[in-house]
Amino acid sequence: MQLRQLEYFLAVARDGSFSSASETLHVVQSGVSTAIRALERELGVPLFERTARGVVLSDAGTALLPHAQRVLADVQAAAEAVDEVRRGVRGTVVAGVLPVLGLVDLPRAVAAFRADHPHVAVHLHIAGTAKLAGQLDEGEVDFALMSPAGPLPGDLSLTRLGDAPFVGLVPAGHELAGRDRVDLADLMDCPFVDSPAGFGNRDLLDQELGRRGLRRSIVVEAPDAWAIPVLVGKGVGVAMVPAFVAEGHAANVKVLELATPLQWSLFLATADHHPPSHAARLLIRHIRAALQPIGGSSRPSPADQGFH
Repeated sequence: MQLRQLEYFLAVARDGSFSSASETLHVVQSGVSTAIRALERELGVPLFERTARGVVLSDAGTALLPHAQRVLADVQAAAEAVDEVRRGVRGTVVAGVLPVLGLVDLPRAVAAFRADHPHVAVHLHIAGTAKLAGQLDEGEVDFALMSPAGPLPGDLSLTRLGDAPFVGLVPAGHELAGRDRVDLADLMDCPFVDSPAGFGNRDLLDQELGRRGLRRSIVVEAPDAWAIPVLVGKGVGVAMVPAFVAEGHAANVKVLELATPLQWSLFLATADHHPPSHAARLLIRHIRAALQPIGGSSRPSPADQGFH
C-alpha cells in the first residue's frame, strides 16, 4: 500500500468521480484508475461502487477512509516537523474562538506563540459555538474554542479545557437582590438578558431549563457577553451567565449563587477529517498554558479575555 494510492483514493472519495479527482490531482485519469485498481487488488475488495451519478464508497472503502485520512495527516505532520527544524515554522493558523472565553488569556497565548514563531500568521474567526462548529466541519478553521450544549456535526472531537459555574445577575434594587442564593424558578417571572441562540451559554440554559419545565422571557439578546451585566445593571432584566462574565464587569448588579448548580464548559474542538497542522498544534499548546482558573489571582482583565 503506497501513500500515492491513499492520496488518489481520498481524492476520488471526496470528488465522487475519477475524472474530477484527476483534475484535482493534476494526474491523467488513467493514472488514478490504475492506482485505485492496484489498491483494490492488494486489499482484495472493491473500494468504490459505480452509480449513475458517479462513484460512491463501498463498505470496504468506508472502513478504509478514516485510516487513510489519518495516515496522510501523520505524514504531513512529520514533514512539517522536519521543515520546522530546517527553516522554522511558517504558514497561517486559523482559530475559531468565542467572543468571550473567560477561562483562557487568549491575547497572552497568541503573543507568546508569535514570539516563538514569528513566521506564522494567526487569524481569529470570532463567532458563537454553532457557527464555529460549522466552520470547523467545513475546514474553514484549524481548530475552535467553543462551548457546545449538544451534538456537533461531522467527526468533530472535543477536549474539555475548563469549567465555570453559572451565576444569577439581578439589578441592585431588585426584589431578589437581598439574597445570596436564588432558585431557578424564582428568576423565571423576570425579563431576561441573554446571548443569541447558537451561543453555547444560551443553548445550554435553554436546554437545562426546558429539561426542568421552566420557561423565561428573553427581552434583549447581546452577542457580547460583557454587555449582559451592564444591561442588567441598568435595570433591563436579569441574567444567568458563567461566573467569569460577572466578575467586576458592571456596577449596580447583585451576583447570586444558583441553588441548582449549572456548569459552563470550554472545549477545544478539532476535526478528524482535517487535523490541526503542526503550527496549529503549537498554538494549541500555548493556549493550554494560558488557561486560567476561575477566581485565580492572575486572571486577565475583562478587556484582555476575548477579542471583540
